[in-house]
Amino acid sequence: MSERCSNCGAELFAGQQFCRRCGAAVGVAREEAPTQLFEQGASGGGAKVGTSPFGGANTDAVGARQPTAYPQTNASQPQPASFQPTSPLVGQPFGSRPLAVGTPARKSHRGAWLVAVLAVFVLGVCALGGVGYAWWRARHAAIARKVVVSDVKGPDIPPPLPPDFGEKLGAQIREAMKGAGAASPLDESGATVTGVDTVLTKSFEIGDDATFSVRGVSGTVTVTGTDGDQAEVKVTKHGGSPQERSGAHVLVAQTDKGLSLIGSAPPPDVNISYEVKLPRDLHQVEISSDRGDVKVEGFDGSVVVSVRQGDLEFRDVTGSVHSKLVNGNTRVFFDKVEREAGQEFSVVNGGIEATIADGTDADLKAETTAGDISVDERYGLKVEKRPAGHQVAGQLGDGGQPLQLKVVNGDIKLKK
Repeated sequence: MSERCSNCGAELFAGQQFCRRCGAAVGVAREEAPTQLFEQGASGGGAKVGTSPFGGANTDAVGARQPTAYPQTNASQPQPASFQPTSPLVGQPFGSRPLAVGTPARKSHRGAWLVAVLAVFVLGVCALGGVGYAWWRARHAAIARKVVVSDVKGPDIPPPLPPDFGEKLGAQIREAMKGAGAASPLDESGATVTGVDTVLTKSFEIGDDATFSVRGVSGTVTVTGTDGDQAEVKVTKHGGSPQERSGAHVLVAQTDKGLSLIGSAPPPDVNISYEVKLPRDLHQVEISSDRGDVKVEGFDGSVVVSVRQGDLEFRDVTGSVHSKLVNGNTRVFFDKVEREAGQEFSVVNGGIEATIADGTDADLKAETTAGDISVDERYGLKVEKRPAGHQVAGQLGDGGQPLQLKVVNGDIKLKK
């Protein structure tokens, strides 16, 4: 393992007496002889000790020696292209003093100064803006406090009165609207008003070939066939105050082709029900309701019913029937033996219950999509199961007008 100089850390070779880098004494000769000083120009008589393993070079005697004279170069003297000027260390052994290191350049702080100046400028602008806004608010507040608004009243001018058409002209206008079939509020003159009810009863002339319709109502509708020749309408408004009931208008429109009642959305606390008596042989009845129960009884004409939510009941209706119900139950009663036209009843969510009297003749077809069918065993009909729901078909009695019952989600029950 090689040794190193204790002064500069340079590597030492075997037998080396002085450090080749800093010149410090590092050991004694191989023969352990001390170093001797000789006069200038004299040479020692002892053996010279080699200090380099690369051969040939000997260590001269230690003594005062003149520094090597370097030739001075002339600036005008041409130099080779590869020449690099050097600065010799005159009179100093190599490594005896550290190399001069230049002072590092001082860092510039110009960017930090710019940021600081910009920040001060922004803060100053914000401060001036705040002061200006506060001054503006104070000035306008002072001006507003000084303004005094006085009540200025103009001359008392009465509102214009509507033109007075007279009773005769008003009746003519109503007759013209009636002839054109325009809907107008049902006349409430003569209504019976109590604490919770307002009852209107009106009669209308109607022909046998006319159609009576009830549209846009939300409430119970009852239609009964009679032997008379007029349409009698009874409207009952229940609940709320008399003013609220008066605001729940029922419109009526009449033409040569028929009579129509048109409902409007009543106040939340008011319910409206309709009781209608019609000639039994009237051509057709049409009922369209968003919500409410419908009952048709003792009618021989055609019946068309469409209800979104409610319960339906048909009793002793011998004419054609097209009944559609979305949510609710339908009940059908056939107390009379003869029916003059086919009848169809359908329900989406709910059920159908049909009570048929003995001796009724009909071609029955009942089906469900998701539900059961129960049939009185006295009918002698067999219920068949389908991939979706059930079905039963057959003749009642001797057969006759079609009787169709359809339910999507719900059951069908046939009984006597």
